[in-house]
Parts: sequence; structure tokens; C-alpha cells
Amino acid sequence: MAASPPKAIFKELEVLWGSDWVGWSRSSFRVCLAAWWEGRHQNKLLKFVHQVVPLLIYWHLWKACNGVKYESKRIVGAQAEARSLLVGVNLCLQRGIAIFDVEMDSLTLVRILNRLAHCPWGIHTEVQQLMGVASSFPRILHCYRQANQVADTLANTGWIQWIDTRIRALKLKRTTIVDPKTRKLGGSLNVPFVQELAKKNPFSVPTRYIRPDKDQYSTISNSSAVEVSDLELQKLHSTCKEWGFFHNCQQLINHGVSSSLVEKLKSEVQNFFNLPMVEKNKYGQEPGDVEGYGQAFVKLEEQKLDWADVLYMITQPEDLRKPHLFPKLPLPLRETLDQYSRELKILAIKVLEQMTKALGMKLEDMTMLFQEGMQSMRMNYYPPCPQPELVMGLCPHSDAVGLTILLQVNEVEALQIKKAGAWVPVVPLPNAFIVNVGDILEIVTNGIYKSVEHRATVNLHNKRLSIATFFSPKLDGYMGPAPSLITPKNPAIFRRISMIDYLKAFFSRELDGKSFIDAMRTQIEDF
Repeated sequence: MAASPPKAIFKELEVLWGSDWVGWSRSSFRVCLAAWWEGRHQNKLLKFVHQVVPLLIYWHLWKACNGVKYESKRIVGAQAEARSLLVGVNLCLQRGIAIFDVEMDSLTLVRILNRLAHCPWGIHTEVQQLMGVASSFPRILHCYRQANQVADTLANTGWIQWIDTRIRALKLKRTTIVDPKTRKLGGSLNVPFVQELAKKNPFSVPTRYIRPDKDQYSTISNSSAVEVSDLELQKLHSTCKEWGFFHNCQQLINHGVSSSLVEKLKSEVQNFFNLPMVEKNKYGQEPGDVEGYGQAFVKLEEQKLDWADVLYMITQPEDLRKPHLFPKLPLPLRETLDQYSRELKILAIKVLEQMTKALGMKLEDMTMLFQEGMQSMRMNYYPPCPQPELVMGLCPHSDAVGLTILLQVNEVEALQIKKAGAWVPVVPLPNAFIVNVGDILEIVTNGIYKSVEHRATVNLHNKRLSIATFFSPKLDGYMGPAPSLITPKNPAIFRRISMIDYLKAFFSRELDGKSFIDAMRTQIEDF
């Protein structure tokens, strides 16, 4: 028979929350806590404890903020938040928790604690106490009430239901908790498959694909490479600031990813696109869902289309893989993709760590976002086109993700990046990855690094295949400018937002240059 939690735990909770448990069902809470205690020696539950304790503290903060209701104290506004924050910070530090976020409604207090404003006399005492623990201070961020992740969670589900759901999920060996309703990030209208169009009519292009206003590009001739094991920080820093791309002057070689694995993946992806249409249709996009085989970002019936078919899916973490997609892929492709996704994650973290050093960021600002983040892949097939000068394989855009690692399956030149108003071709190098900065990294670095606008052209005689692997923060998290890069001289220029809201907004639009990240800009007053 499993041991019960010590009475001291309940005693401590009563000290924290007082005799009035705000209408909680003590019996329900005891059931949840007993399940928690019973699994305390299991690794996943131990990890869960570290996730849940800050939320217990948040609940206490919420109650302390409403002291006027519970103890008839006349504390309101910034003063109440400052007192509550002090209690919460001390609780965290006493329990050895040093990394956590604080979301506050008081912009005044946020600016004071970030040393962006002077302290008014009314909360001078509280702020002085807070500054006493400043050496271990967490990230302090402002949010509107409707964007408060903790408040939303508690208001929508209730604490008991929330913790019970997570305990049940952990017993089912799930490692990431995401509401099933959020699993569909957006959809795309069904359109003809280009590979089939090209077979049926190899001499002309349907009107809907023709873009007569497609602009031309300039060229550069030099090509070189950069080794991931020896990234020169200054070169990396200047490249990401000026280009947002390890471009045809700097592609990634000696990256540590097995060359035999890469070649096997290239072969398996070609095999997939060579399957009969009836087989590929088994992986077709479902209504309202961008994942699957088809074409993304088609929102209007009259919209111009790209000359490409794609297979897009979330690949990491494993519990986010759609059961009708990844597990149903042909076995050789599935096993190869699984191994490749793991090795690419290691490579991406290495690159991000180098970027962190180059930026002078706190390492935890980057690792907290991406270490447990989401990885997705887009496999692209661009058939030969009889009128390539009038068609786009992929229209101009910047990637909405943090980092993109592109593998050219066959060395057909097609990728172009925009620099100083001109389109510059990227010449593929053998055994090299192409890496580019996405919109999320531009946001996290507060505009220091720039996401790159790019596009793909098509070829008259040759098909082109590529595999883009995207890295983003975890799906149930938040992202915004890194606190360690925000100063009075460099205030935040992007707003903080949940990843779900961010991705849903992205997949609800057509691709249109850098218009999406431009919509994310804000002023310091909005934080």
C-alpha cells in the first residue's frame, strides 16, 4: 500500500493558504496530492513537481494580490502586486527555484523593477524589499489580463482539474501537455497537386500559378562554408545581423549529422513523392489542419498558387506527432525521419548556444525557449515547369519560427534571399545545411538578428526537392524579447505572446514577405 503524504505537507499548505481554502474541495485536493506523492520516485513525476511548484506559488500570489478581499487590508494596485511578488520570490528562493517568469498587470511596477522608471513614494518600501533579492530576480514581464497564462488556466479549468489532468497525463507517459483543441494550428484550402498537373500537361501552366510581375534578382559568385564546431562568434554575429542567413557565403559543414543518415533521408523522401497519388492521399491535410500532404497558406479561391507540393508535420516532441501522419508513414521513411529529427535538434541547440554567446545573452533565456521546444518539418517537391520565369515555387516570406535548417535533397539552384532590395541566389554546397534566422529569433533578440525574406524559383528541366526543419519554443509556452537584451537604451520593440496564438495567427494568413513579424511590433507601453 502506498504511503500517504506527511501531515506536514498539508500543514504547510494551510499556512500558505490560510484556513479558508477559497472553496476548494479538500478531499479532491488530497486525492490529487496523494497521487502526486505516490509517484514521487518516478523520474517524470519528479520533473512534474518542478513544473507544478511555481504554479502553486502563482496561486498564492493571486490570493495575496486580493488581500483586501481575504484580510480586509487596504492594499491595491502596484502595492498589492509588489507585496505579493516579494512573497512569491522568497518562496521560490527558499525552495531552490531560481528560474521562473512573473507576469504582472502593473506596467509601473514592471518598469521600476526592470530599472526603466523611478519608484513613486507610495510603493517605495515594497520596492526596496524587492531590490534586496534582485541578484536572484526572475524575469519580470507585463501582460494584459487576457494574455495572462496562469489566470486563464485557473479561470477556465480550476486548479483541481488542472493538476488532476496533468497527473493523469503523466501516468499515460505523456511528456508534454497540450489541449487537443489547440492541436490544429490552421488550415489551407484544397488545391490541385502540382506533381500531377505537371504530368498531365508538361507544356503550359494554369493561369492561377502565373505571376507576371515576378521581379528579377542580382547574382554573387563566391561560395564558402562555416564549420559548426568552429563558428567564429564575430562572423556568426555579423551574418545573423546583416543577412539573417548562413547563405551562399556561409553554409554549415562538419555539422555532426551522419552523412549516411542524410543520404538515406534524401532517398526516402524521393521515394515518398514517387508513390502513386492514391498512396500519398492517405496523408492528405484534414479540414482545418495545416499538417499533412498538400499545400499550405491557401486562404482564397482567387489566390495565386505556388508550384510545389509539400508534406508538413510536427516531428518533436513525439507526443505532438499526429497519429494519422507520422506513425503511418512508410517504415523506412518513418525510422529515418525519427533519427534525423533527433540529430537535427542537437545541431540546432549547438547553433542557438553559439548565437547566445555572440549576443551576450543569458544562456537560460535561450535554452528555456528551445530546449523543450517544438520541431516541425516541411518536405517540398518542385516539379519541372514549362514557364519557370512566370511561376514561383515558394512565394517571398520569412519563416515564422526560431531557426530553420534546410537540406537540399538534390543540388538544383532555386533558393533566393532578399538583400538590399535584390534577390540573391543561394548556390547549394555538397553535404551542407543552409541555416536561417526566423521571425521568433528576431523577436527574442529584440531586432538584433534579422529574419531573412526568401523565396524559391522553379526549373525548366529539373525537379527540386528540399527538407526544411523548423525549431520553435514549446507549443504551450510564451515568447517575447529576451529580458537580458532589454535596456533603457534598447527597449522591447516586440510584444510577448503565447505560442498558440502566434502560430494560429501565422497559419491564418497568406505568405507575404515580412508582414507577419511587422504586425508583432509594439511600443514599450504595450508591455
